[in-house]
Amino acid sequence: MSESGGQEEGQLAELIDQAIALHQCGELCEAKALYLRVLQIQPDDFDGLHLLGVLSGEQGEHAAAVELISRAIKVNPGFAQAHYNRGLSRQALLQRRAALADYEKAIELLPAYADAHNNRGNVLQSLNKNAEALASYEMAIAVDPKGADAYNNHGCSLLALNQSAQAVASFEKAIALKPDYSEAYNNLGNAYRALYQPDLALGAYDKAITLKPDFSGAHYSRGTLLRAIGEHPEALSCFEKVLALDPGFPYILGDVLHTRAFLCEWTNMAEHFAMLEAQIEDDQAAISPFALLSMTSSPALQKKAAERFVAHISGDSQN
Repeated sequence: MSESGGQEEGQLAELIDQAIALHQCGELCEAKALYLRVLQIQPDDFDGLHLLGVLSGEQGEHAAAVELISRAIKVNPGFAQAHYNRGLSRQALLQRRAALADYEKAIELLPAYADAHNNRGNVLQSLNKNAEALASYEMAIAVDPKGADAYNNHGCSLLALNQSAQAVASFEKAIALKPDYSEAYNNLGNAYRALYQPDLALGAYDKAITLKPDFSGAHYSRGTLLRAIGEHPEALSCFEKVLALDPGFPYILGDVLHTRAFLCEWTNMAEHFAMLEAQIEDDQAAISPFALLSMTSSPALQKKAAERFVAHISGDSQN
């Protein structure tokens, strides 16, 4: 190696170290500038490409992340974390099968990669392959028995497979490992609901909300259970809370209007139904087709809502 070549390599290593330190401290703009400077000096620098791709993914620029990490993988195809990180961005882009291939390549290169097993399970679960997902989560747990996320996801797969009692045990293990795990409490509530234990379910939902007051999913779970046991005024309060927290939450506007109609609360109903019609026409998951049947006789609206509902419950895309 020439003296100038050695100096350039040393300069690149120093820049990468500085960029990583900034990246880890959350100084993303400054880190990005240094990664770009590295790539100006050496366009095929593996660390510069890979870490700039990781940073891009963290900023929500997933298409750019995939492109950068793909270039890095061409330079060094044997680095498991690069395949894993590309999988994260492909998963965010709903490129599920491509993400699955990335996680499986990461596992091939590094079999004891708990996060890769866990995220492989997440993709399989999104493809409704719950038995395969369960096996993947079990591998993640075997590699890292203290991984709360893997236990929580394991419980979700068990719940999807109608193994609710076993799911309770998995969610409780996740909570034992991470006592402030609001999502696991919400899922625990779902498992108790499946076991026809509404009081325990409501207790779990309440704990999830105590831990995370703006957790729209837990408010919604609580509302649907209260509606199922005939507590419609309380259910409406939950649904209205979800609508305030997250107006785009699937089906929430329809749930609010349908529950108001059940309770004969007609204030601003015409205005809100016009909003509902607009959401349906915009192909949003606005209301279940079953609830809509009691609110309109329009075949066109009912057909569009039914098509959107089927697409939503089937995962929209099997990419």
